[in-house]
Amino acid sequence: MRYWLTDLAVSLLTPSERNAAAARGRMDGYLDQLALRKSKLVAVIRAERDEFEKSANDAVDKYTNDQRVMGNSLLAQAREHSIKVDELPDSLINELREELTAERNRIVG
Repeated sequence: MRYWLTDLAVSLLTPSERNAAAARGRMDGYLDQLALRKSKLVAVIRAERDEFEKSANDAVDKYTNDQRVMGNSLLAQAREHSIKVDELPDSLINELREELTAERNRIVG
């Protein structure tokens, strides 16, 4: 999703917009599944993703209106949010590993 929205901001091509929307749909499906167990984390991921999308789409608007400097600034903001979106699942993986280890120790021990 990050790739396609960034590509859209730079290229302004319709296929990039469609690909970004498809990636968002896939991400929503995964997040819906994850929300069954980790609803708070999913809410945080969705909030960061929404901020990423807003900044990226605002950058597209600025680029379309020939305001490249503002577009670049907004794209930099979008990147910061996308980094957080990438980091949050890593924290989940670590949390799940800890839970599995504790459960295994409880069963074995």
